[in-house]
Amino acid sequence: MKKKTLRFKETLGIDIGSHSVKIVHLKKLHEGFKLLNYEIRPTVPTGIEYIPSDLRSERYAPVIIEMLKTLRINPKHVKHLVTSIGGDNTSIKQIKTIFLPDEELESALFFEAKKHIPISGTDMVLDYQVLSVEEKTNNMNILLAATSKDVLNEHTNILMSAGLNPNIVDILLR
Repeated sequence: MKKKTLRFKETLGIDIGSHSVKIVHLKKLHEGFKLLNYEIRPTVPTGIEYIPSDLRSERYAPVIIEMLKTLRINPKHVKHLVTSIGGDNTSIKQIKTIFLPDEELESALFFEAKKHIPISGTDMVLDYQVLSVEEKTNNMNILLAATSKDVLNEHTNILMSAGLNPNIVDILLR
């Protein structure tokens, strides 16, 4: 799969956790990144009892909106947003397979992923990265990352409700 290179000067990273939301605002430099600002807030407002089964997704967007206001970031001006998802409906797996050309690899990996990843095939959103190609054995080491469409849609809906448009959604290994 040929990946498009993203060009950006600043990036916003958001981690939506069960207990807190974390935001970092970074500026890209030639030699790395500079932290411009950050904010951490609980997902449950102060004074309200934390009940793990009552973490409704509607609670996240208002928290993110308030955090962006505190950081003086207009969601409409965010051009590059990186966020992550994790949990039981996500999976990361390293596999080894025979060498395949790019045009065949993606469809073959979808069928291969069904063997290794416990997510319904019709509900699966899959991405991969070729880690290495072993010339002697003609095998490829590949990292598969998958989640369900529902998990991805719920996560992006939270961000879009806060006026944001995610560019990159990463999967966390927990």
